[in-house]
Amino acid sequence: RCRAAGAMRRGYFSRDSSVRSGAWNASLVVLATSGCVALLGGSIVSEMFHKTRSIGWKTPPNSTSLAAEEEVQLYFPKRLQGSIVMAVEALPDTPSVISEAVAEFSRNVSQRVAEDWRVRSFKPIVLGYYLDSPGGQAMHKMIQEELVSHDKRMTLIFIQPTTLEGSISDANAFLQEFCDQPPSGFTLHITGMPSVMSGDGCFAGVHGKVNTRDMNFELIFRAELMTMPVALIIIGRMVKYVRLLLLPLLLVIISFIVCAAMLVPWMDIVPIARDVPAAMGSVIMALCLDYSLF
Repeated sequence: RCRAAGAMRRGYFSRDSSVRSGAWNASLVVLATSGCVALLGGSIVSEMFHKTRSIGWKTPPNSTSLAAEEEVQLYFPKRLQGSIVMAVEALPDTPSVISEAVAEFSRNVSQRVAEDWRVRSFKPIVLGYYLDSPGGQAMHKMIQEELVSHDKRMTLIFIQPTTLEGSISDANAFLQEFCDQPPSGFTLHITGMPSVMSGDGCFAGVHGKVNTRDMNFELIFRAELMTMPVALIIIGRMVKYVRLLLLPLLLVIISFIVCAAMLVPWMDIVPIARDVPAAMGSVIMALCLDYSLF
């Protein structure tokens, strides 16, 4: 029995007699080299993530939005890019947003935006279904209808900063106070470019804070972690030695580090979007697991 147990241990952790000595030694060299690459992997991958950047959409030259951009830039040259959008939505038991409660809430938003020190320095313009146009004139009927949904269950309030004089974090803190206190019978959503850039937002009256730079990578990484055990179980049923299950994991790690090392020297010349590492990791994992099956 002891000899059988010793043979089993040797079968899992030592060279099988059917494996040539040269091939076994070559595999040990590969594993040692992979270990060295893994030790350097932290700095290489960190450098790759550091050099990724946001790549915006380039508008076609014949787009009418360019003419609109020039007009806005002429009158508001120091404005903050992107509006803050507050959406007031009726709860299931509330028939419509056409109500005095929403009207009072809209006027309260406009008044507090004009008075609160956290947002007053941005010199914002507030537009809403129940609010007057900038300058005190009545809102045009056509514009007013665009600020409420066809079923009258949601209305929008736009807050457009016109200068960069202020702190976005302070402004987001100001907006979250509304998130916690929507009008009775309604729920509130808050979004817009400042919220997206900082990771702050409000959905259905609940404040959320996310890291928008790492979000895509994190979501894909979680999804891949869920599929990895299933793939390893499938591979485990096809191989003779359990130790071979380490190969797919090692392949994924080393392949990602090598790809990152090949990518880093080009990143100063060619802009690489922040989504690229997530997509690269997904493809590498798929290919490594696929080749490990065969």
